Amino acid sequence: LHLDGLFIEEPPRENKFNFDLQISGLPFGGSDNTKATQLRKWIEMVDRMANDESISGMIIDLGTVRAGFSKRWEMRQALDRFKLSGKDIVVYSEYGIGNMDYMLISLADKIIVPDLTGVELKGINVEVQFIRGLLDTLDIVPEVFRVNYSGKSYKTAADPLLYKKMSDEMRENYTSLFAEIYNIYKQNISKGRGWTDTKTAETINIGPCSSQDCFERGIIDSIMYRDDFDKYLSETYKGGIELIESSIFNNENNYIYSWKEKKKKSVAVIYAVGAIQSGESNPGPQGSSVMGDKTIMESIKSARENKDVDAIILRIDSGGGSALASDQMWKEIYNTTVQDSTNIKPFVASMSDVAASGGYWIACQADTIVASPATITGSIGVISVYPNLSQLRKRFGITADKIKFGERSDFMRLENRLSTDDEKKIIQNIINEVYDTFKDKVVDSRESLTEETDMDLLAMGRVFTGMQAKDNEIGSLVDEIGGLDKAISITKDMLGLSNDEEINIIEYPMPQTKAEMIKMQLDQVRTFKAKDIIMNNDPEGYMALIETILSDQNQAI
Repeated sequence: LHLDGLFIEEPPRENKFNFDLQISGLPFGGSDNTKATQLRKWIEMVDRMANDESISGMIIDLGTVRAGFSKRWEMRQALDRFKLSGKDIVVYSEYGIGNMDYMLISLADKIIVPDLTGVELKGINVEVQFIRGLLDTLDIVPEVFRVNYSGKSYKTAADPLLYKKMSDEMRENYTSLFAEIYNIYKQNISKGRGWTDTKTAETINIGPCSSQDCFERGIIDSIMYRDDFDKYLSETYKGGIELIESSIFNNENNYIYSWKEKKKKSVAVIYAVGAIQSGESNPGPQGSSVMGDKTIMESIKSARENKDVDAIILRIDSGGGSALASDQMWKEIYNTTVQDSTNIKPFVASMSDVAASGGYWIACQADTIVASPATITGSIGVISVYPNLSQLRKRFGITADKIKFGERSDFMRLENRLSTDDEKKIIQNIINEVYDTFKDKVVDSRESLTEETDMDLLAMGRVFTGMQAKDNEIGSLVDEIGGLDKAISITKDMLGLSNDEEINIIEYPMPQTKAEMIKMQLDQVRTFKAKDIIMNNDPEGYMALIETILSDQNQAI
């Protein structure tokens, strides 16, 4: 098993631009198109190997894993199931083992590295860069509006703009959050190596070590060059070894297509990944950085109205974004669980690394919410940030004059002035109204919360681990602890299925057709070309562009 590279939630898609093109110096292509590995498919592959009687063990060729903490936790759970099936796991890492990678593979029966490498086992460090000092030197004034309670707010995303060090609220919240994540980190290493928690803590505190030092401290089991490792395998397993590439277990058997006869229950898995914005998502070979409300709404509606879909899982990996876009997606989930009486279906939210702020907004209406122990979730709150450049402009002699028609006609036009106290009150009232809406939706959808619950003690931007969100004494923001496999198990139970019964997985958003991909590429090329024509005031270019659009549309069709 080659364990290396980036792990993502969605199926990796072809990049929007997979060709090299330049228009008036604007580069297209040239980005990193290396495909990532889909987490769900990787976990299913490991589980298939665990259940295959012809497989007696796993050799992991470890590189550098790029994945969030919760994704690693789910990957480790899969490796643990493999090991519990009575099979050996041997890890060889030619270039040493990283800090978080060690937690992932610490359960191996043997961990082996070559000489002159080591393990970077060192714990968790949380460091925040503050730029308030820089803004002061540039005369840039950060105008921040956020919910607060008795003068305190845990919605600290803008703190690096406001302060030169952690606020008391940031330090309090981050200490609680990452202490829990550190405990999960230590517990997994302790369990994997058979150490006490005290020994694990002491080992971590000593810090990174060379291969020889790691061997003496029991962090690794042996030091071997690659050829010696091959000999070790043949000597250890004297009956002989048949090596099989793990990729042969990566099949498509659990997909259903519209032209296939439906034999099993089908569950839609909708990937809600990236910063939340209005419009379309931007899937690519390394996943989405933007979650577009239009894309996700269409996916939820399509799954709800698809007679082949029996239940829906919303897989979330997002730190939030636009409140408006979040609410639009929430409404489609509300339709699926309450309003669309002819198409109500079981709906489960499964949280990956992060489901915070807008990421939690879209989760709260689900019938059941599942999070990993370390999922960063909550952040029920609202914040708005305006980097006011008026003082910087004034410093360089840029001034403005105006004529107003209407008392509020220049509302928040902050290019050349600071906001007034009156404007600040208006913005703060809007922020508070959005916050109250957010809280109301959480209370209405969560059985453990009532109108009497003091939501400000759960909200105000506070973030929790999945475990903290589930066990909070004020009320649970999460129902169950586990990964996507747990969400699927819960969904099966909702459908009256046993856990060992097979289901079809239908993934959303659906892949684009070739014609849609061509049209999207052409749309983006034309956008840049049009900007180029406008900037150069090129009349002939306008006519050429119109002709190109008409021609390209026919080609796409």
